[in-house]
Amino acid sequence: MRFTFEVAVVLALHTAVAHAELRTTSDVGVEIGVAYSTYPKLSLGLEWFGKHAYLEARIASGARAGIRMFEERVGAGIRWQPAKRIEITNGWRIGHTRVSRIIERYYWTDLLAVELVVARISVELRPQWTLQVVPCAPTIYWHGVMLVSLATEVGVGYVF
Repeated sequence: MRFTFEVAVVLALHTAVAHAELRTTSDVGVEIGVAYSTYPKLSLGLEWFGKHAYLEARIASGARAGIRMFEERVGAGIRWQPAKRIEITNGWRIGHTRVSRIIERYYWTDLLAVELVVARISVELRPQWTLQVVPCAPTIYWHGVMLVSLATEVGVGYVF
């Protein structure tokens, strides 16, 4: 019985890897602060897409009025294709955000971040290039006090 289960798991993993694709992404966005200031940001990411799921790792940076934000996130979610050139993904990102500021001396604050990617819409422009839009991604930050923001992102992806 155990041997059958292990063979089934190996076959499932092999099938998932065979249908997987690796994509790099770069996007610009705006983080609209509900309880703090709004700032533009630039993100770089690496994504692994299976047939119906995806995993991602992202880094981002943004600045406004002497405040700098650095983000690291990992995420996962579901994927579906309503048309041949259109793909929609929904998922979660969790990670770390560092807020730094230069005043009289340099200091920073580290925050836990949980982000909901309501819908990321990807449209194939060319065989390996995609246009990606995230209309709304609410994020909750936590460091003793909860902060909330809404992010929008527009970018491009390249499939290996």
